[in-house]
Amino acid sequence: MSDPVPKEIGGYAIEGRVGGGGMAEVFRARPPPDFIEAIGCDIVAVKTLLPAYAKEAQFREMFAEEAEISTSLQHPNVVELFDFGEAADGSLFLVMEWVDGVDLGQVLRSYRRRRLRLHPFAACSIIEQALRGLHAAHTRVDRDGVLHPVVHRDVSPANILVSRAGAAKIADFGLARPLDRVRRTQPGIVKGKFAYLAPEQAFDRAVDPRTDLFAAGIVLWEALASRHLFRRDDDLQTVLLVRQAKVPDIRRFAPGLDGRLVHALTRALQADPKRRYPTAQHFADDIAAFLEEQEAITGPKLVAAVVRDVLRAEAGVHDSGIRVSGESTTSRGPMDGPPTGTAPIPLVRRRIA
Repeated sequence: MSDPVPKEIGGYAIEGRVGGGGMAEVFRARPPPDFIEAIGCDIVAVKTLLPAYAKEAQFREMFAEEAEISTSLQHPNVVELFDFGEAADGSLFLVMEWVDGVDLGQVLRSYRRRRLRLHPFAACSIIEQALRGLHAAHTRVDRDGVLHPVVHRDVSPANILVSRAGAAKIADFGLARPLDRVRRTQPGIVKGKFAYLAPEQAFDRAVDPRTDLFAAGIVLWEALASRHLFRRDDDLQTVLLVRQAKVPDIRRFAPGLDGRLVHALTRALQADPKRRYPTAQHFADDIAAFLEEQEAITGPKLVAAVVRDVLRAEAGVHDSGIRVSGESTTSRGPMDGPPTGTAPIPLVRRRIA
């Protein structure tokens, strides 16, 4: 049984618990009236460490570092941090932007369950936006204008939030670390979700921003193929497949996919980081060029239609795909990927350090 929901945390009126994990939990909350005017919204997400970790120095330090990183990232495609403080009981809390929508993991599960394919243009638009957010992290500068890149290390469908307005945002910088402190993790410690690791993470080697590009490539591959790339029921088998980094031709599962997009995926999913895109911006620009060449209906309009479709389906309204200016947000196809076996993810993902 979960602990009772607190009435308030640090002056924020708690409306309910929306998510949680091994070390932290997230609540939907209303800010104090004066703060509502300052931030321009009346709903926020408040993240706190679970009581078992709230007094532990190691976890408090990690939580504070997450706040430091998030505060320095101001970009439309990154979930914004509004506040960081200590509650009356001594526990730390983060106050984040409330993203009204779903995460990409919810989108993909919903479409697989209904035996539909997410339209390639929608998938590309979401990933392009996410890459813009990652580029902001990779090119982060401090208050003095000094470059301090951050590697996310946990790019996955669950950490790409998609709003009703059609904006995609990178969330959860709990595992993110400045590049000068993240060349290698502690020996034998793997950071991130196994199915979205880059080979260098699986081998416990040095990581850099190109590590996030490999993970973004996995997410795009899965969104287009409607199946998992490396994920298996057994974690060890998953990690072994990541180490091998053998990526099937996407056209086996998404026939007719444009060659330019295939090339972009192939480059992002190179086992050797030196052969990948040099930056997230280069990857995003290639996706944008593909969409422009296709004269695709993209951007907020199409992505917003996808979010509406998923929310309606999750509410029990089974729809074959909302149409936007003649373009369906879905395409039919066999769903031959293994089931995810996971429950729906909360609208605002936790930031677990």
